[in-house]
Amino acid sequence: MPNKEQEYDVCCQHQFPLAPPTWGFVGRQLEIAEIEKALEQHNILLLRGMAGVGKTTLLNYLCQRWQMTNFAQDIFYFSYEQQAWTLAQILFEIGKKVYENSELAQFQELSQQGQIQKLVSKLRSQDYILIIDNLESLTGQRLAIKNILPKEQRDQIQNLLSQLLGGKTRAVLSSRSGEYWLQPETFQTNIYPLQGLDQEARLLLAQRILQSAVSASHLAEIIQDQYFEKLMQLLAGYPLAMEVILANLKQQSPQEIWQRLQGKDVNSEDQAERLVKCVEYIYRNPSREAQNLLLCLAPFSEFIERSFSLPNYFQQLQTLKPWSNYTFDNFNNLIQEAIKGGFLLPTKLSSELLNNNKIISEHYILKITPCFSYLLKAKLDHNQETTNKALLAVFVKHYQLLADSYQSLMQSQDIEQQKLGVLFCQLEYNNLHQALLFCLKQQASINIFFCLDKYYQLLDDLNRRLKLSEFVCQAQQTYLPQIQTGKRAFHRAMALDRLAISYLQMQQYQKAKESYQQVLKLLQSISGVEQRQKQLALGSTYYQLGMVSRELGELEVAQQHYQQALVIFSNLSARNEQGKAYQQLKVVAQKMQEIEKRREQGLGNR
Repeated sequence: MPNKEQEYDVCCQHQFPLAPPTWGFVGRQLEIAEIEKALEQHNILLLRGMAGVGKTTLLNYLCQRWQMTNFAQDIFYFSYEQQAWTLAQILFEIGKKVYENSELAQFQELSQQGQIQKLVSKLRSQDYILIIDNLESLTGQRLAIKNILPKEQRDQIQNLLSQLLGGKTRAVLSSRSGEYWLQPETFQTNIYPLQGLDQEARLLLAQRILQSAVSASHLAEIIQDQYFEKLMQLLAGYPLAMEVILANLKQQSPQEIWQRLQGKDVNSEDQAERLVKCVEYIYRNPSREAQNLLLCLAPFSEFIERSFSLPNYFQQLQTLKPWSNYTFDNFNNLIQEAIKGGFLLPTKLSSELLNNNKIISEHYILKITPCFSYLLKAKLDHNQETTNKALLAVFVKHYQLLADSYQSLMQSQDIEQQKLGVLFCQLEYNNLHQALLFCLKQQASINIFFCLDKYYQLLDDLNRRLKLSEFVCQAQQTYLPQIQTGKRAFHRAMALDRLAISYLQMQQYQKAKESYQQVLKLLQSISGVEQRQKQLALGSTYYQLGMVSRELGELEVAQQHYQQALVIFSNLSARNEQGKAYQQLKVVAQKMQEIEKRREQGLGNR
């Protein structure tokens, strides 16, 4: 014998336009009982809840339940998400169900006012159910599918509903908002706030979602994970958010998802509500254009510089087919929507940090909320691979250009310009680092690395500078052998140079020596690089090897390296570098003389 859930699915397929939910109907028994009780006390009710909480799913289940239990003679369901139902259309559809043959023909021949009088009389005297779903679309609320009616036609709907007040027909209205234009003459205080699923139902729904994504053994591990419990608390039983987030457990652990959704804002009381709104904004946005433009923000993490970075980024995006027909105004409007929704938070750079520089005082940063960033990236992962690659390529190119700009600021002789470069690197660090990872994966130019290396140098952060250099040099070991020419090969040598500098500053002299020797080998083997640039790098490497050898007490070796550097700098007429090498030769010679003198004194004392 089929259970109630199976009966519900069968009814959905045969009698109502909406398909049953993907994971079946779960929970809501308490809510159903309370809604039915509320309708007995006042025959018009507003079912209010956020997008994705399951209002439409619940209403469709109620349709089946009430039909199977003879709760009403018949049920009329209208969704403003499907179309902009006018009063005339509503009257026509209800008339077809309550009148037959000649009576229907007579009804349809009446004026609209006559139809209202006749139908209201019937509905007030008999048990029917009228459901009007998605009223937020009727009034054109933000992010709702826009099936807007002008005020005159909305007033007609209001008039019909007000005439049903106190009759036998019960009406259930659903919306994301309070629908105050209807309240006084219809549902009044009879409002049912729909929240997330209860604990038992949300666990059942989670299991059904995960069963289609992971193995049975992995499912058992996930459910026992303490971070899965925290994740479930964060999702608060909102079905849409659960469906979107839990699917990612196929690739990520509960702890990783939980931490990335919350970021540093772990104690926020409105995290669940913000998350649900964010899911709605990204996954329920009715505009296809908006969805495409939203994906443009997916590569960014934590912060976006709005005043000059975003326009330049979008200009590069317009060279790609998926975004070629969109204007920056479209993109900017989307940014404004995200700001209104609280997903992007504007943060102006303070005048103290900028030293009241009028040219850049209007720059401000958009902080990306953790859940917005995570959900965009998750959606991008499920997008077409070719589109994703093109988008990431533009993102990387954008940050390669920014890295050059930031490095120029940090290399300025002006202290305030240096501070500004450091500030931008600090704010944009995650974006710069993400772009660098993509460059390493693609074996592309790593100018972003040199920007971040300069950033750590100015911060005097030796540990992080060393770790970054080690990571980049290790990644470059996988580069194809043919990358031995041109800019990329030279960058590879210079990355090793930065690693050697870090070892030297950390007093790891043997590692510094080995790294500089690798730099020499690379520089001597590469081609396709401007000769003076290559020779200057060779001279600098010999000079640095001299420094390392001196610290190791290998003074004769240090002397040889300084002499090699001096010859190269002399040939290049690099006077400044030549002078430094000559000075170090004098220092080494003096030390060697002191050692020799002490040695002779020691022999004399014997």
